[in-house]
Amino acid sequence: MDDARRRPDDQAVHAPCFAPFVRRLGVAGAGVALVAVAATALAVPRVARADCELIISEYVEGSALNKVIEIQNALDSPLDLAAGGYQIVIYLNGCTASSTTIDLVGTIPPHDAFVLAHPRAAASILPLADQLADTLWFDGDDALALVKPGGVILDVVGQIGFDPGLEWGSGSVSTADNTLRRQNGVAEGDHDGSDPFDPATGWDGYATNSFDNLGVPNAAPSCGPTGVSNSRGDPGTRLYSPRPNPSGVESRLGFSLRTPGTVRMVVADVASRLVRVLAQGQFASGAHVVHWDGRDDAGRPVGSGVYFVRLESGGTRLERTLIRINR
Repeated sequence: MDDARRRPDDQAVHAPCFAPFVRRLGVAGAGVALVAVAATALAVPRVARADCELIISEYVEGSALNKVIEIQNALDSPLDLAAGGYQIVIYLNGCTASSTTIDLVGTIPPHDAFVLAHPRAAASILPLADQLADTLWFDGDDALALVKPGGVILDVVGQIGFDPGLEWGSGSVSTADNTLRRQNGVAEGDHDGSDPFDPATGWDGYATNSFDNLGVPNAAPSCGPTGVSNSRGDPGTRLYSPRPNPSGVESRLGFSLRTPGTVRMVVADVASRLVRVLAQGQFASGAHVVHWDGRDDAGRPVGSGVYFVRLESGGTRLERTLIRINR
C-alpha cells in the first residue's frame, strides 16, 4: 500500500488515534481529560457473543476511493438494518477508539448480500450498491467491525488496537490493495475484535479492483430456522437478488449450490413466456454469477418492463423479479 494514496482530501496520513474525535468536536489542543473521555466513549467493544445473523462477506480495498464492504444475511428471514441498529465502525492505524461509525439502512433478503460503497467509487460499483457513504474510507492497516446495539461485534476485518504496518496478510490474500471474499461455508463471523487477524483463514484473495462478485454472497450454510418462503427442495440452493435492479444495463444474477447439480436459469416475461435461457447444464457447488445483457434468445433487445428470473435445480425452483428500464 502506498501511503500517498491515503486521504484523497490531503488530510493527515497517520493522525493520532483521537485526532478524528477532536476534529469532529472542533476542539484544538485537547488535553488529558478529553483523551480520557474519548477513550471511554469510543473504546473498542469487547463483547463476544455467538450471533451469526450477519457476516462481512466481501471487502474491497481498491485504488482511489474504490472502498466497499459487502454484508451477508445468514438467516432464513429478511433483516431490517436500520431497525436492528446495525453499524460499520472503522478504527484507523491501530486505534482502540473509532474514527467513523456508519449507520446501515435497508433490508437484506434471506441469505442475500448488501453492498456498502463510497459514492466516488468506480462507475461499475455504484449500480451494485445498496447504500453509499462518503465516510467509508479505510486502508489496509485499518480495522472494520460490523456491530449491533450493545457493543456486540458480529464480524471484523483486521485487529482492533493493533497496527500491522501496511496490511494484514500478504500477497493477494491481504487487506491492502486487494479484494477479500469469505470462503464458502462460513456462516458466522469473528466476534472478538481484539484477537489476531489472518485473512488466509476463511478468506480468498483477489487482485486490486476485483468487483465482479459484488452482491453475490458466498454459499454459506443457514444459521437460522429453515423455511425460506420461495424455496422448495434443497434449501442449500439459492438465487440472489438481481443487480442492479431496476436495470438499464447488463444484469448480474447470482446463485449458489450446496452440492454439484444440473441448473437451468431462464428469464420470462409477465405472461410467463420464455425470453432467454441464461444457463443450462452441470454446475459445481458454491456461488456462481450469470450475466444478462437485456436481449432475448434471438439477440433482440427486450422492452422496458417486469421480468422474472427463474432457476431450477433438482427439485428446487426459485424466482426473482427484475425490472428493465431502457434508456
